[in-house]
Amino acid sequence: MKPLNKQMIILAAIALGLVFSGTANAKMSEEEAGQPNKDKRDQVIRQLNLTPQQEAQIKQLQMLNRQKAKELFLRLKEKRKELVDELDKARSSPIKIKALIAELKDIQGRLIEQRVDGVLKMKEILTPEQYQKFSETLKNMHKSNFELKKGGHWERY
Repeated sequence: MKPLNKQMIILAAIALGLVFSGTANAKMSEEEAGQPNKDKRDQVIRQLNLTPQQEAQIKQLQMLNRQKAKELFLRLKEKRKELVDELDKARSSPIKIKALIAELKDIQGRLIEQRVDGVLKMKEILTPEQYQKFSETLKNMHKSNFELKKGGHWERY
């Protein structure tokens, strides 16, 4: 096998792995703009005995986060499609594939940064006691969701 063909196969395998990793999560998040369990999360927030100012701040934070996540997920979807289209070509460009992979990594990194920024902003809005209750409740909620899905694609650790 020629070195160039071997390189193309390796690139294609990596690209396909990136494209299909997290596809189910991305589809859900595109539809829900990064807000799975929204009703449960709203219920948790109601239990925190927030002041009117805290409620307004959290509502604004959630609105901004949803909009940013929606934009990023749309870009992620577009770039994944571009990558698949490039891989489907008879003569794919390794340079273009590498550039698309870099763009996908950048968008995924921005999504992570946005989530972390949201957590830090929640810490600024809530009292330490409120944040602890909020955090513990969300962890339990996520834990129960993963336990329900064990044995399938979503199993962790």
